[in-house]
Amino acid sequence: MLRFLARILKYFPGYVAGATAKEAINVVKGLNKKGIRAQINILDEEVTSVAHAQKAAQEYCHLLDNINAHQLDACISVKLTHLGLSLPEKGREVCVSNMHQILKKARSFSMFVWVDMESSEYNQTILDMVLELNTYYDNMGLAMQAALFKSRKDVALLCKRQIPIRLCKGAYVELKHISHQSKKDISNSFKDLIVFVLLRGRSPAIATSADEEIIEFTKHMVGKYKILKSLFEFQMLLGRRKSLQKRLVKQGYQVRVYVPYGVHYLPYIKRRLMEIKRNLTQL
Repeated sequence: MLRFLARILKYFPGYVAGATAKEAINVVKGLNKKGIRAQINILDEEVTSVAHAQKAAQEYCHLLDNINAHQLDACISVKLTHLGLSLPEKGREVCVSNMHQILKKARSFSMFVWVDMESSEYNQTILDMVLELNTYYDNMGLAMQAALFKSRKDVALLCKRQIPIRLCKGAYVELKHISHQSKKDISNSFKDLIVFVLLRGRSPAIATSADEEIIEFTKHMVGKYKILKSLFEFQMLLGRRKSLQKRLVKQGYQVRVYVPYGVHYLPYIKRRLMEIKRNLTQL
C-alpha cells in the first residue's frame, strides 16, 4: 500500500515529502543543509475514532524522538481534528489529552509545536483550546488566516497573550459573510496583520507559498521599523519557489518550510491546487 501511494505522490510537484516519517526526515536533512528550517506535519484530519486520534498523538511523539535523534532544525505542526477534535463524542477531551502528551514531549526536547488553523467550522474552538493550553505550555503557536474577518480581533488577543502567530492568507474557501473574497482585500488584510504581528507579536511567522509582493512588503516593514531578522521568520511550502527560499536565506532571513508527509494527503493537495487556481482567477 505504501509503495502504491508513494508512486502516486510522484505525480505531484513536490508538495508532500512522502508517505513515511523516514522520507520526511530525509527531506528535512536536505533543507537544513541549505540553511532552511522545517516544520513537519503528519497529513490527516477529521478522524472518526478515539483510537485513530490516539495513534496520531503517538506518531507525533515518535516524530519528535526522531527529530531529536537526528538533531534536526525542525519543529512539528498539528491539526487538532487529526487529534480528535472533530469526534462527535468527547472530541475536545480526547484532543486536549493528546495535545498534553505532544506538548510535554516537545517541551522535554525544547521543541516548538505549531497548531494549524482549519476551516471556520473549527476556528473558534481551536483558538479557545490554544488559549487554554497556553496556560501550561509556552512552546506552541497558532496559525491565523488573514482572509477571515475575525482574525484581526483574534490576532490582537494572541499578541496580548504573547502566543506566537503563523500568519497566512488562508487555504480554505469560506463564505462571504465571514471572509474577504477578492485577492486585493485578502492581501490588504494580510499586510495590515503583518505590521501588527511584527510590532506586537512574539516570534511571528509570515507564511506565504509564493507571493513575492507580501514578502517584499514584509521586508520593507522590517526595515522601516528596524526589526531584527532574528525576531521573525518566513514560512513557505514544500515544493514551491525553491530559488526564492534560497535567496531569502542568503539575505539573512530565517526561512522555514512546511514538510507534510503521510498517506492521507488528498485533502491537503486539493487545497494547494485550489489555492493556485484562486490566485490565478481572483480579481
